[in-house]
Amino acid sequence: MTRIHPRLIATLIALALLSSSTAWALSPAPPLPKDLLIDFYNATGGDQWLRNSGWLSAETPICDWNGIHCETISGVSFVISINLPDNNLAGAIDDLELLDYPLQNLDLSGNSLHGGMSHLPILVSHLDLSRNQLSGPLPPRYPPVDEIPDPTPPVLSVLDLSGNEFTGPVPDDWQDLELTVLDLSNNELSGGIEYAFFAMGDARQGELYLQNNQFRGGLAAAITTTRLWETDQRFSGGGLNLCWNPLDIDDPDLIDFIDRHHVAGPGWQDCVDRQRVAIDSTVSGSWFSPERSGEGFSLMLMDTGQPLIYSFTYDTKGEQLWYFEVGRSGEKFFDWSKLLEARGDFGAGLRWIDDTPALRNIARLRIDRLGDGTVLSERSVIDYSGCPPFDGRPLEEGEPVPLPCPVSTISDRSVQIQLTRLAGTSCVNQDPHQWISGAWFNPNRAGEGFVVEVFEDGRGLVYWFTYSADGSGQPLWLTADARFDNNTLELDSLLRPSGARAGRDFDNSELILQDWGRLTLTFDARQDSGVARFDAFDPSFGSGEFQLKRLARPMLAECDF
Repeated sequence: MTRIHPRLIATLIALALLSSSTAWALSPAPPLPKDLLIDFYNATGGDQWLRNSGWLSAETPICDWNGIHCETISGVSFVISINLPDNNLAGAIDDLELLDYPLQNLDLSGNSLHGGMSHLPILVSHLDLSRNQLSGPLPPRYPPVDEIPDPTPPVLSVLDLSGNEFTGPVPDDWQDLELTVLDLSNNELSGGIEYAFFAMGDARQGELYLQNNQFRGGLAAAITTTRLWETDQRFSGGGLNLCWNPLDIDDPDLIDFIDRHHVAGPGWQDCVDRQRVAIDSTVSGSWFSPERSGEGFSLMLMDTGQPLIYSFTYDTKGEQLWYFEVGRSGEKFFDWSKLLEARGDFGAGLRWIDDTPALRNIARLRIDRLGDGTVLSERSVIDYSGCPPFDGRPLEEGEPVPLPCPVSTISDRSVQIQLTRLAGTSCVNQDPHQWISGAWFNPNRAGEGFVVEVFEDGRGLVYWFTYSADGSGQPLWLTADARFDNNTLELDSLLRPSGARAGRDFDNSELILQDWGRLTLTFDARQDSGVARFDAFDPSFGSGEFQLKRLARPMLAECDF
C-alpha cells in the first residue's frame, strides 16, 4: 500500500512554517516534485492525455507544464495546484504517489482512474476525484505510516468523490475531518451516514451532498449539531442534499433541521426513494415548469452519451441570464456539478482577458427522470446581484478594486415538463431535417451560438445565446421557431424576453417580449456547416452575416427502415 515518502513529510513540515517569514528563511524550500510528476505522467498514460503540453520536456519549466500552477516566494517556486480534469487520465488510483504531495488544489475529475484508495490524500486542501471509476470502500482518513509528523498534517477542506462506484459505509474516522464541502453523491454507499455529517467542520456555510446512494433507515439526532448552509425564505439555498436515498425520517426535530438546510428547502421528501425510469435519447428537447413559464432549458443527450444543457432564465434584477455546460449521465439522471456563465460582446463573442475567458461557475443542477416527458429538476444558482458587474474586463487605472460582496444561493426543486422533443430520437418521430438539430457556432466568435431543435412536423426552434451590444458584457438570449424551407429557417420575429426575476419572486406576468429582429439560418449537409444572417431593429446590433460550424449533435435512434 502507498506510504508517505520521507521527503514529502519534510516538505510538509517546511510548508507548515510558511506563515513565518523567519522560519521560511531558515527552512529548506520545498522542491519541485519532478520525479513524482514524471511517475504520475507515466502511470496515467500521459501520452494519451488530451492536453499534455510541456510535460516531460527538458526545455519547458515544470511550472509551465499544462495544468500545473506554481507560486514563488523569496525567489523560489513550488507547485501549489494541479488541475487536469476531463483529460483522459487512466490508471490505478492507489499507484499514484503524487496524491501524497502537499497541494492547495488537486483536480483529477472526469477521467478514468480506477481501483480503491488506501487512505485520503490528507495533504491536499481541495481534492476533486469525481466522475472517475473509483471503487471499493471509502478510504480511511490516515495513511498507514508509523508516525504522524509534528506539526500534524493540514486537514482536507474540500473533498469531492462523487460519481464513482464506492460501496459500504462512511468510515468512522472521518468524524475527525473538518471539511467545508463534502460531496459523496452518485455512489453506492450504504452505511455510516452520520460520519459524513460529523466530517463537516465549524464552517457555518458547509455543504454536504449525499444524494443518489443507498443510505436507508433513519438518522441519529446528533447530526443536528452539524453546521451547514441554511435556507432562507426568499432564495432557499441550503447546504444539504439527501435525495434519492431510501431514508425513513419521522423525528420532528430532524425534519425541522433538514427543512432548514436542504437544497430548495422543505419538500425534500418528494425526492427521497422516489421511483425513476431510465434515460434515453427522447429526453432531448426543451423543458419548462408550468409554474415558471418564460424560462427553461434546452437539453441534448449528445452522440457521445453526455448531456449538454443551455438554461435560459433571468437574474434577480430581471435581466436575461443563460448558463451552460456538459454534464454527467447516470442510468436515471443527469448531473452538472457546475454550470458556466459567460460574458462577451455581440459581434465578437466571449471576452478573453490575458488568455483567460470571462467565465464563472454560477450554478449546479441535477435532473432525474420520473417518466416519459417528466423530470424532477433540482438546481442551485449563485446570486451576484449585490456585487459589481462581472464583465470580464480588467480594472481601469485608478479604479478601486471591488471589495468582497455578499452572495446568496437561489435553489429550487420542480417537476419539469417536456415542451419539445427532437425528431429522430425515436423511430416514430422522424423528419428529413433532423440532422440539423444540435449546437452551432461561428469559429471566429466562439462563446456564443445557436441551439436548433428540429421537430417531426417540419418546424425548427432556435435559441440564440449571445451578448448585449452595449459593452456591458451582459448575456442575451433570443428565440423563435419557423417551418423549414429546404434547409433554411426564416425567423421573421426573433423574441427577446425580459422582466421576470429569479428566485421565489418569479412572476411570468412581468415578462416583456420584445421583437428583436429577423434571423435566417441556412444549413449545408455536405459540409456540416451553415450561414446566419440577421437584421436587428436596434441599430446597436445592426445587421450582418457569418459562417456556422457544428459544435455538437444529438444522439438519434438507430432504426431499420
